[in-house]
Amino acid sequence: MNLKEQAAILAAAIEGKTLKVRRKGDDKTWTLFTPKHDSWFDFFRFEYAIAEPKPSVMHQYILKDSDGRFCLTYYFYSISEEAVFACLNVEVLGPALWTRIEVPE
Repeated sequence: MNLKEQAAILAAAIEGKTLKVRRKGDDKTWTLFTPKHDSWFDFFRFEYAIAEPKPSVMHQYILKDSDGRFCLTYYFYSISEEAVFACLNVEVLGPALWTRIEVPE
């Protein structure tokens, strides 16, 4: 890694972007790293890269109440366990795929 690449990594860290880090020679395992104000960088033993943000995908969920009626959740959830926790005494059937939204990080 040359000095320009190192400077770009440090500039991204100052901006608060999430980085990926792995040991040199390890071709598969990247770990996400959110730098803090007292973080240190070892460019000799580790490789760094800027992590591309992935949007969170959220849906409204289809519910079946005790009377057998179907309805949608009022709020959006990213996983069905959140919908189950928020909606007591109803059966959560699954996400309503037509209500998909993507929330950027």
